[in-house]
Amino acid sequence: MNRSRVVTLLVATVGSSACGKDAAAPNGPLTGTWAASNAGRTAEFTLHQSGQSVTGTGMVTSGPNAATLVITGSHVPPYVNLMLNPDQNFVAFRFDGRLIAVDTVTGVFNGSGFVDLGMVFVRRP
Repeated sequence: MNRSRVVTLLVATVGSSACGKDAAAPNGPLTGTWAASNAGRTAEFTLHQSGQSVTGTGMVTSGPNAATLVITGSHVPPYVNLMLNPDQNFVAFRFDGRLIAVDTVTGVFNGSGFVDLGMVFVRRP
């Protein structure tokens, strides 16, 4: 095999492996303020991460209903699993997702009337 083919093959192999589904996921902490909205539902979380443990507070709205939240859960990169405990208008529900970029978490709400409601949380500056 000539040298140019070897270099081309090497570059193609390295490039495809870096873009593949097995590429390393971001694993930064979730500490900060996050916001998302979908189909008239909004949520904002202020989170603190210590080790794999996540705690925080937040707010969720769905139509005319709103509630403040106490949040507990975990972040085992890239997975994010949160239990959301509202003060009123809702019963406890979950957010399960993945950190897909340092400032983006995508996942779903389930429980309290939510059924696989997709949410994309973006970290606020």
